[in-house]
Amino acid sequence: MKSFRRRIFPTMILVILVFFSSAGSKSGSQWKEWHLKSGQSLWASSELVEKYKDRTVSYSVKNIFDGKTGTCWSEGVKGNGIGEHITIVVNKDISRIGIINGNARNPEIFKKNNRIKKLKCCLFIAFTAPGLVSETDSYLYFMKSSKSYTADLKDSARMQYFELPVTLEDQHRFREQAMEDFICDQQFFFEQIEKELGARKDKQGEECKQFDNDFLAAYSLYGLVIEIEEVYSGSKYQDTCISEIEIEMI
Repeated sequence: MKSFRRRIFPTMILVILVFFSSAGSKSGSQWKEWHLKSGQSLWASSELVEKYKDRTVSYSVKNIFDGKTGTCWSEGVKGNGIGEHITIVVNKDISRIGIINGNARNPEIFKKNNRIKKLKCCLFIAFTAPGLVSETDSYLYFMKSSKSYTADLKDSARMQYFELPVTLEDQHRFREQAMEDFICDQQFFFEQIEKELGARKDKQGEECKQFDNDFLAAYSLYGLVIEIEEVYSGSKYQDTCISEIEIEMI
């Protein structure tokens, strides 16, 4: 199945992911610098593209939300794709996730390609500020991730669901703590936000809550990273595939 591969490079959707050291953070938390194209809410670390006769076939990450089991996303690196991932912006709390594993076009193709045996999920929140736009119209965000959660998947082409082992209250606490860390660690950029929304320190009670809600709505993204951790081996190909994903949000 693999004839050539495409990794999504900096000039494409996801420009760079760089860890900042904890030493540069007043709160002791780590941040990633993250560049995102305007309006982008779904991307993958790599995608498989192959030549078939006189046409090019792309196993794009967009296929996981097209409602068709005959299409799929396939990672595009050498080997089994361990560590390759999909990132999805949701901006709402997540209750559970559904996945149709592998390339579910038909039983034969399903067995020929890798399927995910174990995956890793991680919630993230990312903050930006006024003016943080690059020459290529990508937006700079400072990204913080929650701890990772793993899930075991059945070797089946049917939709299967799993719940994140994190409560709604835990998701809210993660966002609130990340916001406080951003205010502490990225004071210069937070000052630019206050120029738009007013000084947070001058607000109390409901006004402060409203400020925080406006800040999160205008200058943050909330989402999910799904990473391949272990696979069921295909009988012919090493491509690891996902046909469909459903995310139930609260």
